[in-house]
Amino acid sequence: MSTEKKKVTIKARPTRASAASATPGGDTWVSQGAETPNKEPIKRLTIDIPASLHAELKAHCAHEDTTIARLVRGLLDEVVKS
Repeated sequence: MSTEKKKVTIKARPTRASAASATPGGDTWVSQGAETPNKEPIKRLTIDIPASLHAELKAHCAHEDTTIARLVRGLLDEVVKS
């Protein structure tokens, strides 16, 4: 067994300002993935559904080569505009 001591360097804790500039905020992250051709602000919608429905929905979207978000946005658009 070696008797040499290991040196560990601990960096200074990042400040809120440096952390905020390094990673985008939640709203920025959400809007980066959104498909808004007219750059309209994005709002997040959260719903609870049974796990079985989620599994079927996920399988359906995989078969149709789309995302759940894209499918739901399209369906909501149809309902609201009809």
